[in-house]
Formats: sequence, structure tokens, C-alpha cells
Amino acid sequence: MSNVLRIKKQLNNVYLILILMILGMGFSSCAQNERKKEFSWPSNKFPCEIPFKIINKGNQTFAWEIQSITCTGQANNGYSFTVKGKGAVNSKNLSIGSRSIMLVPEEKNSTAINMSQAAVYFFPAVDVNESFEFNFKGLFSGYYNAKLFAGFLILSD
Repeated sequence: MSNVLRIKKQLNNVYLILILMILGMGFSSCAQNERKKEFSWPSNKFPCEIPFKIINKGNQTFAWEIQSITCTGQANNGYSFTVKGKGAVNSKNLSIGSRSIMLVPEEKNSTAINMSQAAVYFFPAVDVNESFEFNFKGLFSGYYNAKLFAGFLILSD
């Protein structure tokens, strides 16, 4: 009888190990699926979220808290983008020059900034926490290799 109990105990341990292995594989699969959600361009589905990085060269607070850049689809031989956010500081008193921000396409596997594709946009004058939204066109066919696109760099002084 003790052999039967010992075998049952060993089987229970084997079942427990199998369950843990299956759970571990499930978690690993979820982690791999998260990694697969990396940004790819051109998108097959619009609207799509575009990654961005803010590079603030000055010591001042960046006046706009950008919450998202969304590509809404193709337009004018390029693509249409919408920038949404809210004011981080009161920018209503800033000069037009202080509200001009450069948006530069970031290239995959590159540490250099390709300024030949930079475009200057005037961000809206808003109060603190006031929402803003504006649209722009970019990544025009023939001027930019869309296969290199990895998102936008937002440069301010």
C-alpha cells in the first residue's frame, strides 16, 4: 500500500510540474506577443499611433505635453498626422518663433538625425492643461524612404 501512495504522490508532483510548465509557457507567449507589437511602417490599418521622442535642447519646460501622434491615412502623396496634447505651461505669451517646433522623422537603426526631412510647425498657444490638436502632412512619397520610418523626433530649443 505504501508503494501505491508513493506513486500517487510522485504523479501529483509530476502534474504540478506540468501545470507550472504550461503556465510558464503561457506567460512567455504573452511576453512574446507584447514584443511583436513593435511599430512597423507603412501601416496596414489607419488610424495608427506613431511613436515619438521629445528632445528639448533648452533648459526651459517644454510648453506642450504631447499625448499622441496619430496617422489618419494617406493624403497629398504622403500621410496625414494628428498631434494631440495639452498645455504644460501658458504658451499664449510666447512669440511665434518660440512656438515653432521641428518634427523630424526618426530613422530605424540610426543614431543620427536626418535634418533634410525636418519640418517646422507652429504649436498652438494654450493655457496650462488646455487641450490642443493640430494636423500636418508628411512623409511624402519620393522625398522620404518610408521603410526607414520609426516615428518622430520633436526638437525644441
